[in-house]
Formats: sequence, structure tokens, C-alpha cells
Amino acid sequence: MIDNETTRLLASRTSVRAFQDKGIDEEIVEQLKTLTQRAPSAGNMQYWSVIEVTDPDRRKTLAHLWDNQEMIAKAPLVWIFLADLEKWYDHFRLSGCQGLTDRSAAYGWGNTHLALQDALIAAQNAVVAAQALGLGSCYVGDCIENTEQMTELLKLPRHAIIATALIFGWPKGQNGPRNLSPRCPNDFIFMKDTYQKRTFEELEEANKEKEDLLRRSGRLKALGADNIAQYYYLRKHTSAFMAEMNRSAGIFMKACAEEPQ
Repeated sequence: MIDNETTRLLASRTSVRAFQDKGIDEEIVEQLKTLTQRAPSAGNMQYWSVIEVTDPDRRKTLAHLWDNQEMIAKAPLVWIFLADLEKWYDHFRLSGCQGLTDRSAAYGWGNTHLALQDALIAAQNAVVAAQALGLGSCYVGDCIENTEQMTELLKLPRHAIIATALIFGWPKGQNGPRNLSPRCPNDFIFMKDTYQKRTFEELEEANKEKEDLLRRSGRLKALGADNIAQYYYLRKHTSAFMAEMNRSAGIFMKACAEEPQ
């Protein structure tokens, strides 16, 4: 097995939700931005942008809208990654692109999907870069809730939608390596040539380590679940926040795929 600085960095990555009460020097933030921008993107068009939320009141509002997570208000650095088609649609219009071809401009789900890919790829670049700089980071999945309030808070145009959000800071209270969350075996995740349906026994075996951890911590019992499938079904798939995510995501994705007015 190849062992070097990069493989050790990736192998040790874990989400950090508690940060020291100190800021991040602007020089570090600028380096983080530069490293994030090295992410690949479709045609190098960089169909993504980032809103860095610095205003304390806005952060408190974000924490409230994103499932009342105080860590968002306290994090030294908050980045919201946008799937941003708006800037190119403006550039096309202002550069006299209409009439250059007989073909109609391609607006729709394809561009929206590419923009989401670009934003998420850039976000993961930021996560790895942050780890290399000694920072901790954590994704905020709840950022796709409450689309009406988020659109107003961030003054988002129709064709710039939230793809994900990240919080960063110096890890708190951890000297040395952090405990890593278990993952499924490689041969369960990686398939060859075609999709492979899994048997119930295979599903159970692949998630056994995760289930054992939930059982030991008491989280299965606390939710009234007998196994990991019931745990995620109750905690995630039938939850109020997932219903809100589905509602919100449907609204902003449909609007983003529409042709500019």
C-alpha cells in the first residue's frame, strides 16, 4: 500500500463540529480559496460561486433556518456553495450571444446538473484543502431547507441555487488523531460494469460495523429502532426536515432549470 502525505491526509479526514474560539487569518482563508479553485469543472466554466457569510445576525439566521444548529453561528468561517448559472447567462446576454447559431440555447436539467456537480466538486476540494491547512470542516446538509427564506436572506437570483454549505475552524479539544467513522467495505460500494443489487444478508453485513456503533452508543434504542435500516428510516427518511428538504429542493431546482426571462 502506498503511504505518503496525501494518502494519510485523505485517510484521516473526518467531520469537525466543535471549533476553538479563534478566527482564521486572512492569509489562510485566501490560500483556502486558491486551493478550492483548483477543483475541476465542466469546460472550466466554473459553474459555481461561494457566499462567505460574515455578518453575525445572518449567521444566527442561518443556524435557525438550518435546523437550529448553533455550530453554524459559532463557526469562524461559513461558505455556501452555489450552483451558479446566473453569471454565465448574464455573460451570454451581455456579450451578444443570441443569434450566433440557428440552434436554441440549451437551458434545463443538464446545465443544472453540471452546475451542481461543479459546486460539489469544489466543496470537496475545500474540505481536503482545509484538512491540509490544519482546519476542521463539516458539511451542512440542512442548507437546502427553507428555500424562500434563504433566497431572500442571500438575495439569490433564479439561476444560482444552494448546492451545499461548509463550516470551517480550528478543531477544539482534540490532540492527536480523531476517531474515524466506520465505512462499508470497498467491494460493497464499488461495482464493475453494471449496477449490482444486494441481498438482505449483504446489506446487513456491509452495515454491521455502523450498526454495532449505533447500538453501543444507545442511539438505536433511543429512537426505538431494532436495526440500522429502521434507525435511518425514522431519523432521516420520515423526518420533518427531510420533507422540508424535498419541498425546498424541488422548488429551487425547477426554477434554476427554467429559461432566463
